[in-house]
Amino acid sequence: MSASAGVGRVLLLAAALLPGSAAAQLRPIEPVPWDALSSDGPVLRVGMARHAGARAALAGTQGTLTEVGIYTGTWTLGRVAIEIGGVATRTFSDDSVYAAPVADTRASNGERHMDTGEHRFATTVLLTAPTSPVDVVMRFGTRLPTTDNAQGLGRDQTDFFGGFGGRVRRRAVEAVGEAGIGILGTRLTRPEQVDVLLYAARLGWNRERARVWLETVGQHDTRRSAELRGLEDLNEARFVGEVGGDRRLRVTLVRGLTPASVDLGIVLEGGFLF
Repeated sequence: MSASAGVGRVLLLAAALLPGSAAAQLRPIEPVPWDALSSDGPVLRVGMARHAGARAALAGTQGTLTEVGIYTGTWTLGRVAIEIGGVATRTFSDDSVYAAPVADTRASNGERHMDTGEHRFATTVLLTAPTSPVDVVMRFGTRLPTTDNAQGLGRDQTDFFGGFGGRVRRRAVEAVGEAGIGILGTRLTRPEQVDVLLYAARLGWNRERARVWLETVGQHDTRRSAELRGLEDLNEARFVGEVGGDRRLRVTLVRGLTPASVDLGIVLEGGFLF
């Protein structure tokens, strides 16, 4: 079987497996897993995070968000990477109330909000030759409908995303840019969905066993109308440091750049290349 035929079969399989619904998240959609594209076979990353000044928009509360069981798993076959990822458990502790809860979401009562996080499924395809000085990829995917509307930590509505990304590497320096569209379902009859601009950019330094980079990741609603609860603009600046080879440790410092984003956060993850 030719390489192109193999890629075609993988794409058909990925399209058949794409779920029909998706859930929201308190943070932007994660960017392309570029490290996976540089590795043949499976790559797994697991960890936990804690964020201050997070907003549970549907519940109308602000507080501390703890995420346990963050995971990203990819399997790269030739030019195609299949990706699953998300957060197993989220716990939200209210510090203050800034708005009344939306319909079907419980008001703040001193108890913690607990729910599973977003769970996504995506496919990334390398469009350029492996020997090309510039890597260009196409990525598309969805997120699973696992959140509980009553908890207010996400929307149990359909979300899809897709876009393109490019990477340039010159010795130890790496520059990345991504842009795409997110089709996000609302909890209203009108509008039923909102199309947002998804974007990411990164500048990094990469050695065999040490990597650092600065990146920004976000989503922007281009409409001029008022923001919808649970669909606010999100943008984060992240400073990431990673050490190790087949076994890696990654630390990410997060600073939110929009009112709906987390204020400050830290993410600890362990990576495994098989």
